[in-house]
Formats: sequence, C-alpha cells, structure tokens
Amino acid sequence: MRNLVLLSEQTFELPAEQYLLTGQSIPDDHPNSNVALAQDVAGEQHFLVVGDSDNSVNIVAVTREGVQQRIGTLPVSADNSRLAGVQYLMEREIVVVVLVTGELFTIGATTGDVELVGAVDAGIAGAAWSPDEEVLALVTSEDRLLLMTQEFEVLAEVAVEQATASQHVAVGWGSAETQYRGRGDGEAEESTDKTTVSDDRRLQITWRGDGAFFAVSRAETTRGRKLRIYTREGAQHSTGEQMQRMGAAASWRPSGRLVAVGGQSEDARAVVEFVERNGQRHGGFALGAEVQRVEALAWNADSTVLAAVVAEADGALAVQLWTESNYSWRMKQLLRADVLRLTAISHVRWDAEDATRLVVAGARGIAAIALHSVPTVSRAASSDCNAATCVVAGARLLHTPLAVAQVPPPMALHTLSLPDSPTHVAFAASGAGNDFVALLADRRTLVCFESDAAQTVRDARPPRQTRVLRLDDFVGVPRQVAWPSPQVAVLLTQRRNSNGSALPMLVAVSLDDGVHLWTTVLSDCAEPRLLTTTATSRVLVTGADGQVFSVDIDSGIVTVVVQMPAACVEVDACETVHSDGLLVIGRTLRGHLYAGTRLLSTACLSFFQRLDVLLYTTTAHELHAVSVDVLAQTDGDVRGETRRVERGAVIVVTPTAPEKEGSDWVVLQMPRGNIETVRPRALVLAAVRHMLRLRYYRSALLACRRNRIDMNFLCDYRPEAFMEDVAEFVAQVDDSDLLSLFISGLRDEDVTRSMYCDPASTAADASLPNVEGKTTRICHALRSAMQDAGVAPHTLLPAVLTTLMCQHPPDIAAALVLILPLPSAERDAGLTHLLFLADVDRVYDAALGVYELPLALLVAQRSQRDPREYLPLLSSLHAISNEEYRRYRIDSLLHRNDVALEHLCTAFTQCAEGDSFMNVDELWRELVLFVQTQELFQSAIRLLPGDAMSSRVLELRACHADHLAQNENWSQAAAAYLSARKIPQAVDSFIQARQWRIAMAIAGDSSVEGSCVFGPQQLYELAVRASELLAEHHEFLEAATVLLEYTQEDENAVELLVRGSNWAEAMRCAAARDRADLVETTIRPGIMSAADTLRDDIAELSQSFAAKYERLKEVRAKPIEELLMTAAGGHIDSRDENVEVMSDTASMTSQFTTFSMTNISQTTGSTARRISKSRRKKEERKRVRGKKGSIYEEAHLVESLARAIDRVRVNQTALHDLNLALVLFDCLDIAAELQTSFLKLVDKTLASVDWIFDQQQVRLAAGALGADVQLSVVPKPTLPSYTWKLNCLE
Repeated sequence: MRNLVLLSEQTFELPAEQYLLTGQSIPDDHPNSNVALAQDVAGEQHFLVVGDSDNSVNIVAVTREGVQQRIGTLPVSADNSRLAGVQYLMEREIVVVVLVTGELFTIGATTGDVELVGAVDAGIAGAAWSPDEEVLALVTSEDRLLLMTQEFEVLAEVAVEQATASQHVAVGWGSAETQYRGRGDGEAEESTDKTTVSDDRRLQITWRGDGAFFAVSRAETTRGRKLRIYTREGAQHSTGEQMQRMGAAASWRPSGRLVAVGGQSEDARAVVEFVERNGQRHGGFALGAEVQRVEALAWNADSTVLAAVVAEADGALAVQLWTESNYSWRMKQLLRADVLRLTAISHVRWDAEDATRLVVAGARGIAAIALHSVPTVSRAASSDCNAATCVVAGARLLHTPLAVAQVPPPMALHTLSLPDSPTHVAFAASGAGNDFVALLADRRTLVCFESDAAQTVRDARPPRQTRVLRLDDFVGVPRQVAWPSPQVAVLLTQRRNSNGSALPMLVAVSLDDGVHLWTTVLSDCAEPRLLTTTATSRVLVTGADGQVFSVDIDSGIVTVVVQMPAACVEVDACETVHSDGLLVIGRTLRGHLYAGTRLLSTACLSFFQRLDVLLYTTTAHELHAVSVDVLAQTDGDVRGETRRVERGAVIVVTPTAPEKEGSDWVVLQMPRGNIETVRPRALVLAAVRHMLRLRYYRSALLACRRNRIDMNFLCDYRPEAFMEDVAEFVAQVDDSDLLSLFISGLRDEDVTRSMYCDPASTAADASLPNVEGKTTRICHALRSAMQDAGVAPHTLLPAVLTTLMCQHPPDIAAALVLILPLPSAERDAGLTHLLFLADVDRVYDAALGVYELPLALLVAQRSQRDPREYLPLLSSLHAISNEEYRRYRIDSLLHRNDVALEHLCTAFTQCAEGDSFMNVDELWRELVLFVQTQELFQSAIRLLPGDAMSSRVLELRACHADHLAQNENWSQAAAAYLSARKIPQAVDSFIQARQWRIAMAIAGDSSVEGSCVFGPQQLYELAVRASELLAEHHEFLEAATVLLEYTQEDENAVELLVRGSNWAEAMRCAAARDRADLVETTIRPGIMSAADTLRDDIAELSQSFAAKYERLKEVRAKPIEELLMTAAGGHIDSRDENVEVMSDTASMTSQFTTFSMTNISQTTGSTARRISKSRRKKEERKRVRGKKGSIYEEAHLVESLARAIDRVRVNQTALHDLNLALVLFDCLDIAAELQTSFLKLVDKTLASVDWIFDQQQVRLAAGALGADVQLSVVPKPTLPSYTWKLNCLE
C-alpha cells in the first residue's frame, strides 16, 4: 500500500569537454554495468572517472552541493582505457581504479597521489570489492579468478570453472533425462539452441551483503551464460541453473537470500529472475511489454528496492524502481534521461548506508535522487471520505476504498490504466477527499480522477478519469503534486538556471484548462518537499533544515509555520482550539517523531494525524494513540494509550473525521505486505463519546459490545444526561438481550475515572471511583422506563427481570411476582431467564417465600433436587388448610423466624377463635417451643392478643426469665421474673446479680405478692448467701454490711472488713457493737499480717525493678547492628547488598549460601504463605516471651517496668491506710520502716522513668527485619506521688 515518492532531485553535469569513462569494450547500444563512480559516505561526495578532451583520464570529486574538483589524473589515455571497476576505500582514503587492460591504480582522496599498485598482463574482465572493502574479486581475460586484499596481496588464484562440492546423484530408476543433476553444471546436457538473444558478453561480479559469497555472471563459449557462486576464499559453491535467455545484469540482494539476474522469457519479454545460493531459480517477475532487455540491476542497502536499468521500445534507457509486497513485485518509479537532464543513462548506484538515496549516472553527469516510501491515502476531514488508497503498479493505479473494502495487496478493488507510469499521486484535500490526481513519469501530464462516496462495497464504483492536462514548459520539471482546492493543483518543481544550478519552485495551475496561476520561488528552502494537511486545505512545504512553510493557495505567499528540530520526511498538521495556528507533526528519516518542537518518540515507524487523535507505531511493536488536545495543551511528557501490534507494522490509513460513524478502525500493513484492521481503544472511546454526545445510544452500546468496552461507560460519561434520557435509551435500544447485557454489567464504579480516563481532561481523577448506589439507581430508572414503554409485557420482561436481579440487594421475590400472572409459555421463558441470572436454590426459596407452591414445584423441577425430597414437602404444605399456619411452616423452613412467628401467632389467634384446623393446646406448645428455640420472647409477647397479665403471656414471660437465668444474665432474669410474678425466683436472681439491697427489700416487704414465703429464718439464710457471694467477688465491705444489718454474725463481719483492709470500718463496727475483744483477736493480728505482707511486696518490687533496670541498660548499650546480626534468629535482610540469599525457586540441594550466617529456609511459591504464617506466629511468641538476646527484649523490659511502676502507684494508697492503723496501735517503728522503704522505691522510680520511656529504640521497627516483625513504643504509665506520706513518721 506504499509508493516511492521523489523527495529531491539533483543533477550534476560535467563540463562540455568531459564525459564519464565507459566500461568494457562492448557495443555502443549497451551501457556499462560497472559503474564509473564511487561514493565516500563519510565525506558525502562522489568520485567520478571521466575522460577529457585532451585524452586524459581524471578523477573528479563531486560534493552534494555540486562542487566539482579534480583530485588526480591517471597516466593512461582515455581512448584506450575501459573501466572494470571503481571503489573508494574509506579506511585508507583512496580511490581504486581497475582498468580492463589490467592496471590497478590508487588515487589519494585528499592528497591526489596516483600510484600503479599492480597489473594483470592478461587483462581484467571484471572487478568488484566486498561490502566490507576487505577483499577485491578480479576475473581475468584468461578466466582466472583472483582475490586480493586492501594492500593488493593475492589471497587466492583459481580457475573460474571449478568442480563444485556437490556431486550428481543416481537415484537408481527412471531414464537419464529425468535424473536429478544437482547443483553442478559440468556434466549437464545443454540445448543445442544456446541462446536466442544477443549477449553483450559482459562479465558481472556481485557480492552478498555480508561478504561471505559472491556471484559471477559470465558468458561461456560452450554453455552460454552461467551464474557461478563462490565463497570468500575463492572456492566455487554452486553453479546456477541453466537459463538460456539470461543476461549479464546480476545483483545479489544484500539480505543474502537471492541473486537477481536479468533475462528474457520464452515469449521474448524482459524478466528478472531470482536465483538462490544453491543455483536454483526462485521466482521472478516480468518488466512489461515496453521493455526490450535488462541492462543492469542494483539493490538498495536494506534490500527493499530493486533498481533496473532497462532498454525501452525506442532504445532509450530508463531506470525502473521495483518493490515487493505480499510476494508481488510492482514498479513504483520510472526515471528517464530527459527528465533527469542526463544525456543518456549509463548505470545506477545506491548509497551504501542510506537506502533512500540513488545515483543515476549518464554520459555527461550524474543525478542524485532521494526517495521515501509512504502510503498514498485520502486524508480529507470529511464524513464522506472513503479512506481510499492508490498503489502505483507500473502504468496502473490500484485503487481501494478501505472504508468499505479492505482488500489486501497485491489485489485491489479497482485497477485504473494510465498512459504512462505515474511519478506522484495525490488525493484532494477539499470536499469528500475521494478524488485524486496523478503526475505521470514524463513530468508533463496530469491525470485527474473523480470518485464517489460509498457506504458499502456494493456502492463503490470505479473512479472516473475526468481530464488530462498537458503542462507547459514554464512549469519546469515537477516531481510532486498537491490538490488543495477543487480547481487548483500545486506542483513542486525546479528550473535550471543559466549557471546550471536548479531552482526549486511552487507552481499553481488551474485544473480546468491548465492555466498558470502563480509561481513562488523557494529560495530559502533546501530540498523542499510538498505536503497537504489532514484537517485543512493548506499546502505545507518542508525543507532539509527542518523548516515547515505554509503556502497560501490563492496568492502563493509562503510563511514559516514552525522550525522542526530536524528535517522530516513525513509531515502533517491540524488545527486545534488550544494552540495558535497549526499543530505540526513530523517524522524524521531516523524515526524521531516531533509535535512541533517537542520530541514524542525516538523509534517511530509511521504516524497518522486525525482531527482528534495522533496515531503512531514504534519499533517496540506498539501502536500509540495520543489526544491532539492533550498535545496542544501540555508541554510535558504525553502518555497516550498503547496496544501491541505485529512486528514492523506501519499505519496505512484511518478515518480522519471522528464524527463519521464507524471511524474507530486503523489499517496496518505488515512488513510482508499483508494488511490488518485493528480498533484501538482510544479511537473506539472517541467514537463512543461522540455518539453519546449526539445521544446515539444504540450505536454506542453496539460499539461497546463489539469492542469489549465496559458498558458502564455509557452511563458514566455523562451521568446526568443519561438519567434524563433513560426513556430514550430504552426506546433506541428496544432489544431485551442488549438491555440485559447492559444491565448485567453495571457496578458501583465510575469507569471514566478508573478505566477510561478522558485524555482531554487536565488530570486523571482516579480518586473516589466508587459510586455508591449507582447500580440500584439505574436499575430502578430503567425498570420504570421499560414498564412505561407501552410495549407488550413479555417483550422486555427479561430486561426487567435483570434489573431486579442486578440491583443491591437482588429482589427475586419481586421478579417472581412479575412472572406469576403471565401465560404459561411466557412464564416459562421468564422463569428460564431468571434461573439463568440466579442460583436455582435461591429462586426455589424465593418461590416458597411468596407462598406459591405451584411455582415452587415448577422451579424445583428445573433444579437438581431429588423429587423424593421436595414432593413430600410440597404435598404436606399443600395439605395444610389454614393459610397462616402454612405460611408459618414455609417461613420457618426458610429461617425467616420473625415473619414465621407473626404467621404462627395469627394462626393461634384464629385457632383460639374457632378455626379447628388444629388443637389449641398443641398449637400453643408448638408456639412456645418455637419461641424458645428461636429466642423470640419479646416479639411473641408483643404479638399475642389479650391482656398482658393473661396466663399464656405470663407463661411466656416465665419462659423468657428461665432462658435468661440459664444464660446467667441475672439482672435481666430478675426483672423478667418480676414481670411474670415469680417473686422467689426474682429474689434469687437479684442475689445472684449481687444486688442484695433490692433482693432483701422485696423479700422483707409483706405487701409484695409472693413475698410471704420469706420468714425470719429465710431472710437470715438469704443474707448469709448474699454475703458469701459478695466475698467471693472480693466485695468485702458489702459482704460485711449484709451480715451486720440482717444477722448477728459480728465476728464474721469484722473478719471480712479486715480481709478487705478496711481498718477504720472494722474498728468502728467493733466499737458500735461493744466488742472490744475483736480488736485484739481479729483487727490487730490482721494489721500486723498486712504489714508483713506489704514489707515483702516492697522488697520484691524493689529487687525486680532494679534487676530489670540494669538489664535494660545492658541491652541499650549494644549497637543496633550487633543486635540485628546476633539476635535476629537467622533472619537476613534481603536488601543487604553484601549478603547473598537463595531465591524461592533455587535448588534445594543446599540450604546454605557462600555468605550466609545461618541456615536460610528455602520455600517454593506454593508453601511461602504457609511458612510466612508460621513464622509470624513464632515471632509473636518471641515478642510476648521477651526472650533474652532477642530483638523484642527491650520492649519486653520496658513493658515489665511499666507494670512495676503501676504497682507502686497502687500500693501507695494501701500503705497510707495501713500506716494510720499502725500509728493508732502505737506501732510507729513498723510504720516508719514501711514508709522509708517505700519512699526509696518511689524515689528510684521517679528518677529513672524518663530514661526508660523517652529513649526507646523505636528505629528497630518492621523496616529492619521485615513486615512480620512489629515493635511498638510503650506509653509512660501514671506515676506515683508523695501524698501518701505521714510526716509524723519522718
């Protein structure tokens, strides 16, 4: 789908007295196949071997600017000299000239020194240097093959005709004529008619691109012309297959696969045949009826273009450029001598490094041509544009409107014949953009074609030729054409000045009559190239310096648009609302892609500019899509959407206008030539956005389904507009399946923030992508719109059911209610759809839940349930006569206990009122059992009719109280017993709840119903039991109070007060009861015992605090690194660059590494999680235990010290009360001792608390040892004070 475009043409003519030296002694009607020029790639100049009028042979250097300089003269006469080869050796900076007479000369490119370095007495028939310029291959006139080095030392000298390594194979059957002869030719029988065409007897040597092999095409006396393949060492590798009409032209494809040779077919047509390295033919192609013979062949550097010098029917020589696409060869350019301003074409030579540059040599000059391969496609920003492409194939144009017919090459939808081969083809930039114009190879003819817009391939008619214009001489020699407006064509041409230099110009002509409109000289633009833009009818011109000019179509005034950082071979532009003027996109020959002056990519293969999106492919096999608005608004890095494509894929065309329906595709061409159509997500989203703005909801939905775009995009792009247009959305889609597909994909997420961010937005708002309640809200709106649509109920029933199932939470019951009233067939269809959306067991439960047993039976029949299970159940339910009781049974089966209780209470009420479907007492027992099982006491009490104090209600209250008592919820049980008038049980529950005051109050109040059972003895026992319960819970003061108020147990009461350290209360009670004896028998011993215990506690606390404090000092004295290396339990930080740790997939043979300190446990991916969990548990145990030497010891010591400080704070109150009692009993020495020891402990605690808690080494956190090691800072506890001291003891 690509054509070769002439980017530049430069012709350098020799002075009138000079001419290029010819080659071997051959007839005048054959050119020289051995070129008379050599190239200096580094210096960008050519060296010509020219003959002068004084019969001298000179070496002339010609720069790219056309400056000619003679650098040396050979000591031979021009009349007697014929060239066998010319080569410039870059490493030695010399030009090597090989003459047919056998002399080898070297000329210094900078010094001009001429030296005869060798001579072959027999003469030289042909010479060629290897591509690496290391080996020179010579064939002498005596059929000897010489291989020489750069220093002209002979590497090998062998005969041209050698026996090949392969031998003939006798297969043992068949006649001699059918035997396979192998690659050798020595014994092959030949036709008596050796050749039917004249052979110029030239010898051609051609090397493979890597220099490992070379081929020699040679006319032999007995066998005709042969192609022999040799190795770099001079050994013959193979001999070409016998071809009776093979010519002298031969060129080895640099990629190394084939050798192209010229010849004629049996019908006398000129052809190019391909020969493999083994000598076998491998296809070929014909050059056309107008070609008489092939004179020379030459491949470009990347093996993509084959240049053929051919003799046309009139005998004139021309250059044809051929390319391959999808195994088909097409002629892309035809270069004639008169167009190139050459007297006659002699030979061609490609640039050794730049595959786009070609040099054509004539008798008195050379022409340097720059080429570029681009697709010729229509780019008009019109919805009627067919996105057509025109492929040049000789004198034919292959036209294919890719918008309706994506026909792969070498085929085409339409084939158009032309009078001559076209040089350039351009589509119209105005109107629909389907018309196009062709500039023919004579550079004097324009052919215009008209093409209609097509919607389908049936509508695509062949383009019609509307007019043929002959250009006048004032136009010069145009090489490119543009069609910016319907009646104007702009030609890029050049005119030769009187001094011989070429002057580039732009010429505008009228397409109606060919009248000249204006001419603009491009004096400031070197090597200009003509381009048209995508979105406008402007004409752009770019030069070799990177400047891009805009040309006014009416006046021809040229203005600078932008200065690109480098010269671009492809340029396009479009207007944007965010930038001034045009946004110019350009790609250089080296693959740099620029948007204005900003570099977008350094590995761009192709690009295409749309109005909204820039598409380009890269050498990383990716297709990028970047928003034009983003390019215009931002100056930083631009990241568009990417997708993988096939290796080497380039863009052919995509619809330029985004508003065209179905404009979301891109045609890519692969390196082989086949095409593929892809739909990049960026283009699809752009098309869907445009459809949604126009409210084309059905088209947008179908586009999302076809391209697998999340359909949430339809409602998230413009949520308010979508909710307003829900009815329109339903009306446009009008398809239950499509609506169901849309509804089933809804979720509470804004995909325009999470998945498909708008590239035109300033920043992607990825925050809060969740939209609470979106799905349910849209389902409600769609369901209302579908129910109000006025269509048959069953038409959109599946979609309505889908809304019920996709909302949160799903409402299966409502869906079943919709299905129930439908006719049988429609109900079955609806049920089938419902079962597709929901689990059949859930639908079965929901069918039971709406109490429709026939529907439940229908659902059960479609499930995997055993009929022996559901049929008896449904039959038993159907047999129940009372509807409320049946519903109770169903709800209890579905575990809807609250609803089941309501139906059961209603059924009990109906049964009590006279419905004899069941015995009332049996139904009551079932009700009580259900309430007890499900713990629905409060609900049952509320639902039961009648007086709150009725016997059945009181029974339920008592059951509730028993249930609470069983669960030891004594407070609530006591209240429940009171409400059920169970006084003894209530009193007992209050005692169990340790609420003895209300229990004793109820038991001692004779006015309370049921309290008569409590006599004096019962009250005494009740008080003793309450005291025991309180004492068990260490409520000694309360336990003593019960005994003192309701019993005469003074000794026990005082003992309880002493146990609770209530010294003052104990002495008050002893005095109040006149029991002085208790002071000596109970209180004083208790005080002494408490003093001894407290003394021991203070000593133990002081010792423990001091030991842990000293250990903490030792731990903190160690460096962190030492602690990590010695106390980490074998765990090594994987981020340590000096420690080598085995990977999870390493061999299990050894679990030690060279630099490991401990055994490293190796795991695989399947067990890593389990081992990590067990390791976390192990670390947790270490942390709790605070193992000595572990990383957790410090935290454990700090926690222990915090608990010790808290104990000190608690004991200070107990010490104060005890010391008061000791002073009362005149034990001052004991009290002073206790206060002194405790004061030391408090002083030490307060002195060290800041160092303990403020200097914790929190840096040993999870980051050092891994995520499973968690260390925290221990907070500082509440500190003790000095308010407890008794100053009298100091």
